[in-house]
Order: sequence, then structure tokens, then C-alpha cells
Amino acid sequence: MHNIQYISIKSNIETRATASEGVAKEDEFKEEKINLYHEVIELVELFKKARHPNTILWLIEILHILTNKFTPSSGMSNEKSLAKKLEGLLQYLLKLCS
Repeated sequence: MHNIQYISIKSNIETRATASEGVAKEDEFKEEKINLYHEVIELVELFKKARHPNTILWLIEILHILTNKFTPSSGMSNEKSLAKKLEGLLQYLLKLCS
């Protein structure tokens, strides 16, 4: 079982005084975002062979929520292989869905 550390967005907003500090906070959580993407992709890989439509739709929804909450551009600027894996996985799930 995987441990996923949750990032407290509320505490980040309360402690952010200026825009420069906000950039520093973004860089501070970059590694956690990359780890979160790795964990979610690993989870989706376990269920990607499922043929039940509800399972496929839930996997697409999980990826959608992840990319909306933690945008890939801010979290994966140097992780090109991770971005390709995410894109390929999403395309595969969308083909299964159709």
C-alpha cells in the first residue's frame, strides 16, 4: 500500500505574504507533486486492464482531478518521461472508454 502525503493548501495560502514567497512555496512542493503523479500513475496502471465501463470512467476521473488540482506544467517541467507516460495512459483509457 502506498502512502500519499497531502499538501495543506490552506496553510500555504495563509503563510504566503508576497508573490516571491509563493514561488518559493511552489518550488518547495515540486518533489511531492512529482511523487504524487508517480503514485497515481502506478495506481491507474494496476486497473488499466479492467473492462468494466465504470472502472475506466473512474480512472479517467482520477486523472482529471489530479491534473486540475496539481497542473502538470508546474509539477513536471523536467519530468518529460512522466508527462509522456501520463499522456499515453490517458489516451489508452479514452480509447477504452469510446
